[in-house]
Amino acid sequence: NFPNVSNRYGLLSSFNVEIEPIQNLKIASRAGLDGYISMGISKRVPSFLGTEGDGTKSRSTGFEYTATITNTIEYAFNIGHEHSFTVLAGQEGVNNYYDSYSAYSEGITDDRLTNLQDGNQETFDVSEGMSQSKFLSFFGRVDYSLMDKYYFDASIRNDECSRFGPNNRHATFWAAGAMWKMKREAFFQNAYWLTDLNMKVSYGTQGNASIGDYQHLALIGEMTDYATGSSLVLGQPSNADLTWEKQSLLTVGFNGRVLNLIDFNIEYYHRKTSSMLMDVTYNYTTGFSSLYANVGGLVNQGLDITLGVDILRGRDHFLRFNTTFNWN
Repeated sequence: NFPNVSNRYGLLSSFNVEIEPIQNLKIASRAGLDGYISMGISKRVPSFLGTEGDGTKSRSTGFEYTATITNTIEYAFNIGHEHSFTVLAGQEGVNNYYDSYSAYSEGITDDRLTNLQDGNQETFDVSEGMSQSKFLSFFGRVDYSLMDKYYFDASIRNDECSRFGPNNRHATFWAAGAMWKMKREAFFQNAYWLTDLNMKVSYGTQGNASIGDYQHLALIGEMTDYATGSSLVLGQPSNADLTWEKQSLLTVGFNGRVLNLIDFNIEYYHRKTSSMLMDVTYNYTTGFSSLYANVGGLVNQGLDITLGVDILRGRDHFLRFNTTFNWN
């Protein structure tokens, strides 16, 4: 009595090419597409005893895809036997697109005639929607190792997103980190019970753009009945200063292995979020209930401890126990 059919046809594809014009210089381009077309049909047959002679029919179609392209150039080189460098620069573009429509009718009287136009014309209803957003990024990274014992890395990127206002679509983020392989130091060579020991520290910033499209624009809503006529409704005020939510993260930790049996990882983190993207409540006398804006901040910090024990280890079998403790 309520047949419902939904079909989805998807495509997940990728393409990449890499050339090495000279040794250790790599130029790469990667493109990907993740998209689908969906079609849905649902009905209530007219012969259904609960609403005999009043069948309904609806149809919907959706088309969505995300297209990504990334281009990088990377060069790795050594200075002597102790200094190793890797330098990378790149660009990335992302295009998100969604398009849909749906149609509905009721008043269908015959199980054999259940097309949309077979319903009561006064009940016909159609709707459509479209949304699109784009990202454009440029980034660079440098990795350096000294004597295969000390490691440093730094990165920087500039991101632009169409979801934000024209005054603040760009934002620059960066990160830096270091790791020290302490076990390789001479003063630990006689500590046979200590299989591995590393110290790491990092600090970085990143952005969040997880909001709906067109949140910064003034939008006109649907026509509504007003008195004896119709009118357009201003559904959303503009916010040309809407911009990225920003986050910074400091991490300090130790990890290692004892007696070639027990693994441990101890990590302290301090995360600060600012310019948070929030739906801010408006006074109803303005004519609007809310508006997305950058307001507020949040700080959380904590200590993560992870322990792992090899219960059984052999060439052909492995049994392990892990547990994690968190205080924040």
